[in-house]
Amino acid sequence: MTLMLDLIGLLMWLSLGGVVSGEATYYHPSLHGGIMRNGEVYNEMDAETVAVGIDPMGNPILPLGSRLLVCAETKCIKVTARDTGLFPTKDLDLSKAAFASLDVLAKGRLKIQWKLLPKERWNDEKNTSRTSRPMESRNQASALQQLFSCWGYRGKR
Repeated sequence: MTLMLDLIGLLMWLSLGGVVSGEATYYHPSLHGGIMRNGEVYNEMDAETVAVGIDPMGNPILPLGSRLLVCAETKCIKVTARDTGLFPTKDLDLSKAAFASLDVLAKGRLKIQWKLLPKERWNDEKNTSRTSRPMESRNQASALQQLFSCWGYRGKR
């Protein structure tokens, strides 16, 4: 019951535009060419593919086709939920190319922040999945400031 309440809270938070902190990994190379949950063939060089967690009933926590903005320390990318995985609901499994666009593959795991993009922002040219967003510095305060500014938040007015 607690897991279901946590999942409902996460979905409500996302629907309100909330930012989720979690970790990202990338697909194992043996999965290249396999079939994803949405029926498409997985291509490790597609920088827009992400797997999301599943709920206790085996359903994706987000509808397949949902667009997410994923940020790690110095860069942000847009990805599309096309697959599911057995991992915590706040974590994501990125394609090899998507992970490489955020950081070096050798790390294997990244601390990330992500949010669900509203449909009107799916094709927003200011945030393309192929564009990195350099941060002013590596300290936490400027990283968060940059993260929120790439989503249009400008601070107190």
